[in-house]
Amino acid sequence: MHPAAAFDGRYRVLDSYRFIAAALICLYHFNKADVLGLAVLSPFFINLPLMVDFFFVLSGFVIARTYLGEINSAQGYGYFMWKRFARLYPLHLLTLLVGIAGGIVIGTDKLQPGTNPEIFSATAILANLTLTHSLGVTGYGSFNIPSWSISAEMFVYMLFPLFALLITRLHPLVNVLLVVLYVVALVLIRDALGLRPWTIAWYDGGALRAVPTFFTGALIAQLLSGRWKRFAPPMALAHLAVGVTAALMHFNWSAELVLVGFVGVVLLTAAAEQHGVVSRFQAPAWVHLGDASYSLYMWHMPLKVGIFAVVGKVFGTGLAPMWGAALLSFIVSLGVALLCYRFFEMPARRRLAALWPATRPITPKRMRLALR
Repeated sequence: MHPAAAFDGRYRVLDSYRFIAAALICLYHFNKADVLGLAVLSPFFINLPLMVDFFFVLSGFVIARTYLGEINSAQGYGYFMWKRFARLYPLHLLTLLVGIAGGIVIGTDKLQPGTNPEIFSATAILANLTLTHSLGVTGYGSFNIPSWSISAEMFVYMLFPLFALLITRLHPLVNVLLVVLYVVALVLIRDALGLRPWTIAWYDGGALRAVPTFFTGALIAQLLSGRWKRFAPPMALAHLAVGVTAALMHFNWSAELVLVGFVGVVLLTAAAEQHGVVSRFQAPAWVHLGDASYSLYMWHMPLKVGIFAVVGKVFGTGLAPMWGAALLSFIVSLGVALLCYRFFEMPARRRLAALWPATRPITPKRMRLALR
């Protein structure tokens, strides 16, 4: 067992997990149309889109840990939303512009097999610009496909004051019941409308998909700062939760059970970290990768489309060339992400955040957490 250390407010292991989840989503997109042949190895690779729901749980936790009790007025709500906008929009806009330019330059007839031409439809530009493209306003995924989850994030950010009210006024079991009822209603409504299961929704209502997982993440933050403040599990138990969740994905169990597994991972990891439990995932290299995970998530698709198109045209679409394209795509995406985080994402975020009138000081807690 590693010795305990003073907790400084940052959940470094969760940041590391966020990078791993982003890398796995990259792998899923690189395997588009199963060009890497991963589908026959394990259902785990087919279920990788669920990693986005891990992001939602983690996001709900971090937002509640940072802002719970801080939004007490319309001005406070405006400040909160502006900070969230500054956090997400600059990189979203940059990658959207790259996606638009890529669609014009490459042309849909030269894209990777399985890519639909409507991805680059001009009719979807407005929805992407306004971050509404997870609300079902388009009938297809468009431009930088992973950005649907950024649209969903903004949707749940808007609802955060309501979530905060519920988790601070109601008993935790009542809140869990609300989550269950919400999921049941969502399943029934989507089934009645002939839509796909809610756990794979993205352009077709992905914003609603984010609600229960984000809310549950916020509930975890409330519990660990209140009723369960003294809960201090070993980090090994958190790592075990990761393994169990991966096993659920491998054996293709219910997607809802996988989401429960993600909740367990965030709960156990956060509880262990805030009691000073030390892990190798807190090493500076892992933390740096965690910092760049948003950039990796946003850059891998635009870069992958171009790299796969070139490799496919020059070397063909066999298994070996496609694996080479995947490896090259990840290396390039990670390099771009690390540079983008330092030289674009953080400077743009700080400059935008500074435009909001300074009406109240930023507490050390928010200084540590809100910028991530």
